[in-house]
Amino acid sequence: VVNNELYAAGNFTASGATPCVMIARWDGASWQPVGPGSGVVSAGSQACLTFYNGAIVLGGAFTSIGGVAANGLAQWNGSQWSAINGLSAGASVTACSTFNGALIVGGKVNLPSQPVNYVALWNGSIWSGIGPGYTGKVLGGSAGPSLFAFDTFQGDLYAGGDFFRAGSRV
Repeated sequence: VVNNELYAAGNFTASGATPCVMIARWDGASWQPVGPGSGVVSAGSQACLTFYNGAIVLGGAFTSIGGVAANGLAQWNGSQWSAINGLSAGASVTACSTFNGALIVGGKVNLPSQPVNYVALWNGSIWSGIGPGYTGKVLGGSAGPSLFAFDTFQGDLYAGGDFFRAGSRV
């Protein structure tokens, strides 16, 4: 909820007759689009939302949003979209949150300069990994682990998803 409006993100292109590609806001009476929307959305993809540094951050499997090139991560400042650059090509951000003043993203993410094993931290100017990341996939398959959610509790960051190891913990 930002400015008394509820925001939602996911694999959708409309709310009723109103075009709302991947992200929408509820103004108390109806769903409205957030800017011009996304250019590319992968079928069946998950999306995430969080609020960071005064902007709404959208993560997902997209290459552009509102005519702006964006590699799975963008921010809406209330009037326009801009990319949050720095993730490796082909990123698909399925979990995002804030923690200790930083933006945390998870999913199919890596950095060009270093592998981060599906989770990365943006401090507003540089990207870095968070410990050894996540490994293994509980439900099988050839793809790596999947992160679906982050949350905080009593000062700790928690992750939910399809993985069997977070760092050295099983």
